[in-house]
Amino acid sequence: MRGRSLFNLGSYFGLAALLLACGGGNPPATIPLGTSKVSLTIHDSPPSGVAVLSFQISVTGVTLNPVAQGIGVPNSGPVSILEAPVNVELTQLVTDRAFLTAGSVPEGTYGTLTLTFANPKLTIQNNSGSAIGSCANAAICELTPNLVAASATYPISQGLTSISLTISPNTPVGLDVDFDLTQSLQSDLTIAPFLTITQLPSSLSLQDQPYFAEVDNLQGEVNNVNHVDRFTLFMNNGQALTIFLNNTPGYGFTPDSGGLNDLQTVRTNTLLQLDGTLVATGVYLLQTADQAKQRAEIVGTVASVDSPSQFHMVMHDAFPPITGIQVGNVVSVTIPGPATFNVAADGLSLPSGLSFASPSDLMPGQEVQVSIAGSASGNATEVITDQITLRMSQIAGTVSATANTSNFTLGNLPALFTSTTIQTTVVPETTLENLTAIPLFQNVAVRGLLFNTTGSPTLVAGKISQQPAGSM
Repeated sequence: MRGRSLFNLGSYFGLAALLLACGGGNPPATIPLGTSKVSLTIHDSPPSGVAVLSFQISVTGVTLNPVAQGIGVPNSGPVSILEAPVNVELTQLVTDRAFLTAGSVPEGTYGTLTLTFANPKLTIQNNSGSAIGSCANAAICELTPNLVAASATYPISQGLTSISLTISPNTPVGLDVDFDLTQSLQSDLTIAPFLTITQLPSSLSLQDQPYFAEVDNLQGEVNNVNHVDRFTLFMNNGQALTIFLNNTPGYGFTPDSGGLNDLQTVRTNTLLQLDGTLVATGVYLLQTADQAKQRAEIVGTVASVDSPSQFHMVMHDAFPPITGIQVGNVVSVTIPGPATFNVAADGLSLPSGLSFASPSDLMPGQEVQVSIAGSASGNATEVITDQITLRMSQIAGTVSATANTSNFTLGNLPALFTSTTIQTTVVPETTLENLTAIPLFQNVAVRGLLFNTTGSPTLVAGKISQQPAGSM
């Protein structure tokens, strides 16, 4: 079951849409005659070996290539469907997908997709027992790896079979890019992008509204609010997304939220519709406009807990953007005195006995949101905080044991974890993606709230998705 948002969007009937836009506030464009909409998402298959704490890369080009036709048969030629570069942080796409683009493609038959990349940035924790390149053993290293190939062409597949993609007028198509970090990250820490391109099924539906895929955790600043059906979300990766809301009258927001307003920071979950648009299914307030003026917030993964008053984290996002801190930077966080600890449950029912109330509840692998109260030394990557919020982590592993339908043991964990297993709890709001049951001895990725409990950590699952065999 899907969790509820802070903002009550009411029922899912009559959902409108979200569209990639350069400014915002515009309704979906008319699809040219003789064409159909092709939508593209991207996600990550997690790596093994070193603990990859952050990996960001720019997608600078996407071209759909036609299959060679017979003599006398017209060929439309390659079609570019990416209007502007998009930065993606792949460690946050283990259970989720990012929205890359949606473009109109002329009718015809297409067999391959060419993607072009630039500016990879990598942060790892080297637990291999020896130095890897310039990264010493046991060190957390920020690297700018070389791209072995900036551009490559990949076949389109359906399952394990390569296919030719036939585009017919007004017949939408969804494609997904699986960026496999296990295969892409070479032993010398260079990057040779290894991708799998698959066609998304169009049979999914929510309350009779068909869609290709869930695109969750879109985070950014709200602008151009139209309280009837939409707002624009400006994201730190350069995208500006027009988010369409439920057009049912009275979708509203909870009274204590004060409504949806410009300059708020929110996180939204969406569905990719068949026409290349997306629709919001949940909107979660992260920061009011007034709070954004007073304090910056950073979100990232706890890499080490050094003492009751200090830990290190690897940043994945900041709002508003902070001069001197970039995605992948290692940030030293000091807690000089009493601090407030919160849990962003996002509608999950938390079992009793779980605590996130003091520095002793921090552990490596947790995703946290840190409110910056100041700088420890004038350095942007050394901050002071008095407020920490537990957010959803994304963890890949192998189901090593199941106790019942609500609990299972997750093993074969990333090297960041000192524990060999995590006890995972399924709650009524947990979403199973492409699964009907917990697959014993199979690879899965779990998005959930990670608690530092006695014995082994506890992960309250918000979403569980099956991973390809051999991905761990």
